Amino acid sequence: MKENLTRVQAEELFHQGRIEEANQILEDYARKHENCPWLFIGWGDLYNPKMGSLHPDKQKAKELYKEAIKRAVEENDREVATARFYRLEND
Repeated sequence: MKENLTRVQAEELFHQGRIEEANQILEDYARKHENCPWLFIGWGDLYNPKMGSLHPDKQKAKELYKEAIKRAVEENDREVATARFYRLEND
């Protein structure tokens, strides 16, 4: 629940163009919580040009998806992050 609220807060800031603030909120949360692949998947989605990002950055999205893959404990989480990464990689 806290992760979802953190992501919503960061997404709102991101959409307002307050990207550094959004990134800081997500970085702070990630530092305190090891197993949070969906935080990184959602964070990557914010930069993913294929998802209609307001501030697209393909490389940043790929880096965030890689981090999600590293942190994923559940195979399903890893598969989602991997699929997003490869869609960008092979574009």
